[in-house]
Amino acid sequence: MSRHALLAFVVSAFALSWWPLAFDLGGMVGEGIFPYGPTLAAILITGLTLGRTGMKALLSRQVRWRVGGRWYAVAFLLPVGLAAAAASLNVLLGASAPDSGELASVLTLPLVYVIRLVVGGALGEELGWRGFALPRMQAKRSALTASLILGGIWASWHLPFYLSGAQTLSEFAPTFVATFIATIPITWLFNNTNGSVLLTTLFHASNGTILAGFLSPRFTGTDAVMFGWLIVGIWLLATIIIIFTYGPRDLSPKPLPIASTHDRRKAHE
Repeated sequence: MSRHALLAFVVSAFALSWWPLAFDLGGMVGEGIFPYGPTLAAILITGLTLGRTGMKALLSRQVRWRVGGRWYAVAFLLPVGLAAAAASLNVLLGASAPDSGELASVLTLPLVYVIRLVVGGALGEELGWRGFALPRMQAKRSALTASLILGGIWASWHLPFYLSGAQTLSEFAPTFVATFIATIPITWLFNNTNGSVLLTTLFHASNGTILAGFLSPRFTGTDAVMFGWLIVGIWLLATIIIIFTYGPRDLSPKPLPIASTHDRRKAHE
């Protein structure tokens, strides 16, 4: 299994996450997805292939907090800024602006953030996608190439949102594309924080809070679909800036040893 640990992880992550579809539990378990599948898969495959040492290295990424204050600002505020820009553009293009009562719900965002962090996917996904899969993918690929591959996998993992009927195709399509694109900025954050899953988890929760927990419900019908595609456009613009500023090879000013020696050796076998 060690030689095929990445494939085993992907298969396990999907299997452990998609089981609600088989029991028609889409409306009860994360819109068709059990959100802790990727993290459980990462722990399972790491334990089977690398034992206690590998498990310690994996879990250490989740508590890697000494990364510099500006990266905490990125993790908390970049998703908020991009979502706010998309919402403002949507209103300028004719969507109904949120009323004062809706805007007042911003006071509940700290609580929403905690909920999204714990049960909304951030803790359930990031140790798998970024803690386990990304370092192995980057061991023999550029950061951009690894992100594109992981982005396709991560976006596809969300298919139960559509298959369970929680989202229509017009609603799911921008979600799929935005998830694919957002993988690159998250890799950028990961590579510039010495492989901190803690920071990508905070980023993930912030994005889910501002979108699903606040702005997206403010738009309905065609306004909601337009908002989804504006999110795609804004994220794409931010991603292009990151790639041209930091370079596609590492998405970082300097190469970072984010993959362990064992990861690199196994990636080349």
